[in-house]
Amino acid sequence: MACAQEGIKKQRTEEVQVAILAGGLALRMGNSTEEQPKSMVRVLGKPFVEYQLEFLRWGGVRDMVLCIGHLGEQIESHFGTGERFGANIKYSHEERLLDTAGALKNAEAPLYDMFFTLYGDSSHPYRTRNHGVFLDLVLG
Repeated sequence: MACAQEGIKKQRTEEVQVAILAGGLALRMGNSTEEQPKSMVRVLGKPFVEYQLEFLRWGGVRDMVLCIGHLGEQIESHFGTGERFGANIKYSHEERLLDTAGALKNAEAPLYDMFFTLYGDSSHPYRTRNHGVFLDLVLG
């Protein structure tokens, strides 16, 4: 069956992808982020964003795009392809600060047509276990 709209990327509806924005400068955090990205600030011995990845994996999310900028090579070095976390991680590099919409536009190539977005420095209560039900409602 042909796709109803030309140019739409094919994606399997059972997969959920998350873009994690981790490229900010963290100016309000003072010295703690002069030499590391704020999403890599350690909390109880591991980088904050690692907790997000673990939670997403627990919820069944495997595909992630990390939008990185300021000192982003540290994030990429730590997480690599995501294999050791049971994830498939791709990266979008910002040469200059692009803010939220710009970072997502910059990451357009590896992103599915539909994806969720998280900030790499924020904790949110959310459930991912039943994401298939949500996708069924959205994608029909």
